Parts: sequence; structure tokens; C-alpha cells
Amino acid sequence: MPSQVLLSIIYLCRNPLDQFISLWQFMQQNEVTAKKGIAFDEALELFLQGKQFFGPFWDQRLGYWNASSKNPEKVLFLKYEGLKRDTILGLKEIAKFLDFPFPSEEENNGLIEDIAELCRFESLENMEVNKSGKMDPENNCQFYLFFLMFVNKNLS
Repeated sequence: MPSQVLLSIIYLCRNPLDQFISLWQFMQQNEVTAKKGIAFDEALELFLQGKQFFGPFWDQRLGYWNASSKNPEKVLFLKYEGLKRDTILGLKEIAKFLDFPFPSEEENNGLIEDIAELCRFESLENMEVNKSGKMDPENNCQFYLFFLMFVNKNLS
């Protein structure tokens, strides 16, 4: 991580075993990496040694963890499993970190729950843009409407 960070960073980490399994499954489905024919045990050993295409796993995690401890106002370190377990709390934490906390009116009106619902894998998976790869603004605008409401409210 650069020593002079000017922006805020939200670092989302995942359980190492779950991350490896997802990576392994992706590699098996990807025609480029599947051709290499790396055995599961060999791939796991490489992962544990930090020899992977996005750099040393453990060094990266520790770097962001330390940065979040030293500069909590600039680096938010979140765990995927915690965010998945309590998405509402995670969204509130992210909004507060970005200095845009949800007003109680929005909380009471269910806006956070609506955002959480839109962010669920099932919702994202069922959006036409994720099925076809093509954006249809008339049918796939839910997320963009929330985004535009947020931008207009907070950046005007």
C-alpha cells in the first residue's frame, strides 16, 4: 500500500479458505488457467506461500489491517463474513466511515434494507445486465436510482 494515501480505503477481506476455494473454482472454469492443470494440493500450497497473481495474500491482509489500526479515519477494514452476516450494520458502518451516515428518517423508512436487498447476490444475479451483459436502462435502473438519490442528496 502506498505510504501517502490521500483517499479513503475500504478493504474487504474474506476467510482465506473460502477465498482459496472460490479462486480454485474460478481457475477450473477459466479456459486459460484450467489448461495449466495445476492440482488442488499444489494450488493450495502456492496460495499459502503467497504465490498468486494478485500478490502475497498474507502480506496484503496484514498491510491493510495495520493501516486501518494506524489510520482508522482513512482505512476501513471489513470482513466479508461479518458483512454477509449483518449487512445492515455493515452498510451503516460504511456510510459513517464515508462521512455520509444514514439519517434516522432514512433508517426508519427502510432505505438501508432496500439497499441491502439490491446488494444480495440473488438480486444482482437476476438483473438482466448480469444475465446478458447488456445494460437496459429502462429495466435495470434500481441500483442507479439509489446511487443518483445518494449523489444528489449528498453532493449537491
